[in-house]
Amino acid sequence: PAPPPPPAAAPTPAVQQYDPGRDGPGAVRVVPPPNPRRRRFLDRVAHYVARDGTHIESRLAEREASRGTGELAFLLPAPPPADDATAAAERAYYRWKVYASSQGDGAAAWHEAPFRMFVGGRWWIP
Repeated sequence: PAPPPPPAAAPTPAVQQYDPGRDGPGAVRVVPPPNPRRRRFLDRVAHYVARDGTHIESRLAEREASRGTGELAFLLPAPPPADDATAAAERAYYRWKVYASSQGDGAAAWHEAPFRMFVGGRWWIP
């Protein structure tokens, strides 16, 4: 007897296009830190995490949680207070930089189109 046919592929979800009117209010806007030294620091940490994995990030976050220097506060799981715009901006920039680096974007050039890291997730605007 002939082998059974392969199972049908699951339908691919439709790719949704970014609509500023609909998606803009909830989008994460990525803004580089204004301090060049701080930006280089965040870029360096993001590069190592993208290259070497989240175990590096976990170890750094544990160190920050125990020492509480604030230098690596963007790694801690608790979101920054709503009134701390700098911490929130650093967290968003860092998360985007890890994602962008893992997708092959470089330090000087990256994709600029709005995107979603996860299906159904928030839009990110570099």
